[in-house]
Order: sequence, then structure tokens, then C-alpha cells
Amino acid sequence: MTAAMHIRTQMSELALSPDWRKLGALIRAIDAAPSGIDSTLWPEALEAVEAGARKLSNPTGRDSEFNIGVELFAVPQCLARYPYKLRDDVYWRSKQLLLESRLTPDADDRTLSFSIAALLICDSIRGPADEALGALIDRIGTKGPSRFMAGLIADAEGFRSLLINNGWLAPSPAPVRRALEAFAARLANLSGVEIRAWTGAVIKLFFSHVMPAWILDEVFTGAVVPILKRAADARDNDLIDVVVELENRIQTTYLKAVESATRFSTAHAALSPILYKIGQATRTAIGPIRDACFTASPSRPTRVAFFLHTAAVLAHTTNLFTFLRGLSHLTPRPIEPFIYVLESGLNIPEPMAAYHGSLATVRWPETRPRHPVVWIREVAERDGVAAVVFVSIPVFLSFAAGFGVAPALVWWAMKYHGLQSPGIDGYLTVGNFFDDELIIDGRQWRSSRMALPPLTGPDAEAQGASIRKKLDIKAGDVLLGCIGREEKLLDIRFMDALAEVLRQRPEARFMWTGRKLRVAQVRDLMAARGILDRCPFVGWLADTQAGAAAIDIFLDSFPFASGHTAYEAMAAGKPVLVLRTSEAIETSTATSLVPLFERAIGRQEDQDAVRAMFTDTDGSSLLPFPATIEDYVAMAVRLIKDVGFRSRVGSACRSYVERYARDEETCAQTTCRHLIEIVQDKVAAHGGTIIY
Repeated sequence: MTAAMHIRTQMSELALSPDWRKLGALIRAIDAAPSGIDSTLWPEALEAVEAGARKLSNPTGRDSEFNIGVELFAVPQCLARYPYKLRDDVYWRSKQLLLESRLTPDADDRTLSFSIAALLICDSIRGPADEALGALIDRIGTKGPSRFMAGLIADAEGFRSLLINNGWLAPSPAPVRRALEAFAARLANLSGVEIRAWTGAVIKLFFSHVMPAWILDEVFTGAVVPILKRAADARDNDLIDVVVELENRIQTTYLKAVESATRFSTAHAALSPILYKIGQATRTAIGPIRDACFTASPSRPTRVAFFLHTAAVLAHTTNLFTFLRGLSHLTPRPIEPFIYVLESGLNIPEPMAAYHGSLATVRWPETRPRHPVVWIREVAERDGVAAVVFVSIPVFLSFAAGFGVAPALVWWAMKYHGLQSPGIDGYLTVGNFFDDELIIDGRQWRSSRMALPPLTGPDAEAQGASIRKKLDIKAGDVLLGCIGREEKLLDIRFMDALAEVLRQRPEARFMWTGRKLRVAQVRDLMAARGILDRCPFVGWLADTQAGAAAIDIFLDSFPFASGHTAYEAMAAGKPVLVLRTSEAIETSTATSLVPLFERAIGRQEDQDAVRAMFTDTDGSSLLPFPATIEDYVAMAVRLIKDVGFRSRVGSACRSYVERYARDEETCAQTTCRHLIEIVQDKVAAHGGTIIY
């Protein structure tokens, strides 16, 4: 059935016997239709929506009222690609229905909720409504809290963000801030159950990946931090699931909206003390935990548990398995590894038996909400581990530090390092190919010698050629690419630089990858710069080595640059262009290469070798790591234009990884040494036995 036929079917069914489900079905059919549906059908379909909404404007029963409201609030989502006049009309008419039919002197919480949402939407179309909004919020202040009410406030802001993201409305945080202030003023008097209800609405609708960064900033400051502070004072289990969910959303939503070390450090400076305190309070609140004793035993290897939030094959899991491969070749093995994975039902992609390790699955119980750190402690105590290592993802780390999850707690940071907390006994990073210690943000970090898995495969070239064919890359075209998560491309400075490179070199195209969460936002940025048609999106590449073979130049994102996928491009002989940001120097292909080239680290023989690799025939530098955006654009343009220069830079990149990136045994040796020293230091500080 075509989109037009489907829409007409839904129109007929709604006209025959209108109810909210059929209204919703019609709205969703319009939303799913391609932008080129018949110009006559579109106004007719909108009239059917309006007619159906009017027939249902005075429903009986609260459930019916709720569902009608939900469907009406879906209307603006399907109007984003149509002329403003139609958007204006349907916004105004549908929201006016809510105002006229539901705002009465004795209105209940649900009615007030609809009205607030309606006012916020109308504010987006007709001008400020702060005065009316303020009056409604004042009335809400006299009533009990309602998850539904908070949800609809947030839902309205979702549609406001739709307008903002399409350039139709400048950011206006006043209504959001006013609503959050009204909520925070009552927070101290809410019960744990009530806070859970409010938090559910904030998370589901306000703290969403589709929200622009300014809304996330307001909600983080005005709701998330106050909720966590309130949880820190709780003495029961009601808020444990709130803490779990908020920590997850902070990581996946707030910190990814603008990926930068500064945002990460600032957020965790506010969060870590609160979460540490919540960990301490939770240990008391959940009931007695038997203190456990740990004494190091010289008769057996030190047992260390590596905690993964997910077993998905990302850079940090790849680093862990590289370490485990190296460990399997050591005789004797200094540590006995255990792998704890939070989600159930996930299989580690490589057999644990090959690494002489164990696999324990940690999951939350079905009977009551308790923090997963509680289960990590139980499994760690059962296994007799000396240390639990949080691998890369900091969610639950500060909580675990306060809770006392193991004799020693280690933070193994793979990228951002701006988190510290009492109770973290060791700070470990995958630093570079040379040094064992690094100073990052003024703190001394232990550094595992980095090693990488095999970077090229036998079928990579053929599969890369297939990708180029699918993208219709012709002779003379130059394919730029960045292979990784799409949110890394959201930085405005990077997008402006990409647009300038494509403007100067019409033969260039830019291939990018990702999942689905922020693809629309990236495309909006590209469309606004007129480069969308030259930037093919290829989805999530399971075989990143094929992607490395397909591109001609790896045009790395900034400020957060790439790791494994960029090394794969280097191994394929492709230039990897990286802007020297603080983030890139911490964790990217620049981490070892730049300081070694500048003789700041390593042995002189390695410094000499790398300088020789990246020195051109005329004595100039081939190092593709410029310090300014202007130089980044200039080098990208030269790499596109000058085939010989591109080849020489790519050859230097390949020589570097072939010589330095594959020493898995040294990686394992240095990692084991650091972990054992962390445990030994902790045992010594406690007189030979740790009671935890």
C-alpha cells in the first residue's frame, strides 16, 4: 500500500467512527509519508486531523482525555518539512482546542498540564506567554506533584526544540527555567516515591538526546543535580533506581550533546562528591553488609575483576581484549583476570577460555530496585578479587567509591580523565606506546603501554572497493571520511571546517558513520552549510577496516578525535588528519606521535626514527597534526589536491603503526605491574589487611 493510500484509509476510518487511536494512526501515517506526497492530499489530511480533534475535544473519562492530548501533541512532529503557514495553522488550532475546552476554574492537574504545554507551544508561534505560564505554575504549586504534569511540560519543550533545531525559534530558556525552579522549590518536601515519579518524566521527555544542548544544560543544573543532592540525603531505597537512571542519562545524553573534556570535567566536578555520598548512604540504607577482609597472598596471582557496562565491541573492550591476549602469553601470569558484564544475555565476542579468565554476569534483580554496584561487590567478594577496574565508562564509579565495592578500586580511563573521587585507589590510562606514567590535568596517571589488535584484514581492500562503488566514487574523486560515532561530528567548528574544505575542493566527498540517535542533527548541520549531498552516511560499519580501505583521507573530528579506526586508516596507508586539541593529545593517534616527534617522550632512537618517517624529501614536516583550524583546513586541501603529498603522508602513517602498535606482551606486563602496585600500596596503607 502506498503512503497516499494508507493516509486515505486512515482518514476514512477516523471519519466513520472517530476515537483517539484512529486520530493517532492518521497523524503517524502523515508523519511517515515521504515529503513528496500529493500536494492536494496533504491539506486534506490536515483538515481530517483538525476535524477529528474537534470531535474528540470533549471526551468522557480521564484515560480518553490523556490519550487525545498525547496524539494532538504529536501533530507538530509531522509538520517539520512542510510550509510554515500549514504548521502555524495546525499548531494554533490544535492547541487552542486544549485551551478552550480544558482550562476551567476547577481544572485538575491533568488539565493544567495540557494548558501549560499548550501555552508553551503557542508561545513558539504567537509570542511570549511567560505571564500566563507563570500564573499556571503558581496554581500548580498549591497542588500535589504529578508525573503526568511534569511530563507534559517537558513534552512541550520537545516540540519547542523541534522549532529551534530547524532555525525557526531562538533559544528561550525562561519557561524551562521557571518550571524547573518551581519543581526545585518543592523538592525537599517530596517523598522518595514522588521524586521517582517526577524524575521519570524529566528523564523521558526533558533529558532526551533530541534536545538541544541549552535545554540539557538547564535541566542538568535545575533538575538533575538537585535530585541527586536530594538522593544523597535519603535513608531508604526509594531513590536508588533514580540514581541509576540519571547516571546513565548523564553519560548517554548530557555528556554526548557536546563532547569535550571541559564538559566532562565540569559535570563530574559537580556530580562526583554527590554520588560518593549517595554510595555511602546506600551502604547504610540497604542494611548490614558484612565487612570483608583481604590480605595479599604471595602463593597465587592477584585476582582482578574488569567491569564492563556493556560487552559491545567498542574501543575500550578492544583494548581490554588486547591486554588479555598479551596476558595469555606471559609465564607466569602476574594476575588472574575476571570479566564482569552488567547486562545479561550478552556474549563476550572472544572465548574467555583463551585468556584463562572467567566471565560473571552482573545484573539487577527483578524483585526490588537496588544499585548494580551492590551486586558487583557480592560477586567480587565471592571471587576473592583484590581490585575492581572500571573500564572506560565512569557511570557508577563515584558511587562505587563511596560504597566500598572492593579492596581496591581502579579507574581505567580510555579517553576523558577529568574525574576523581575519594575511594578511587588508582588512576590508570592507556597512554601511549612508550611512557609508563603521564601527567594529565595536573594529576599523575599510571600508563599502560598501548597495543592494538590486527589493523588490517585480508578482505579489507575488496570490501573497501565495494563501499566506494556503492557511493559512486568516480575516478578523480577523493573520499574523505571519519569512522565512529556520529555525535563526534556535532561540533560547529568541525562542521564549518569540513564545509570550507569541500567548498575549496569540489572533487571531494565526506563519508561518515554512526548509529541513529543523532544522525538527524548531523544532517541538519550539513544541510545548513549546503554540503549534505556531498556527505554520504553509511550507517554503523561493523567492519571498520573496510571503511579505512575505502577512504582516501581520514578527516578526523574535533575536539574529540578517533582512536582505533584512525589507526586502522594509518595501517591502510591513509593520511589521518587530526587537530591538536587537548582531547586529541590525551587519547588519539596524536597521543604518542606528537610528543615523540617533538622529543618530549621516548628514547632518542625512537625519536630519531619517527622524525625520519615524518620528514619530507625537501626537509619539511609530513606530520598531519596541525595546531589551528586554519592549518587543518589548509592541510586537508593540500592532501586532496596533491596526490604525491597524500601518498607520502599515508606511507609515514603506515610505517609508524607497523613499527610501534603491536607489542601486546609489553602492554600486558605494564598493565599487570600497575594493578599489582595499586593493590600493594593499598594493603601496605592498611597494615597488611584491608577491611572493606
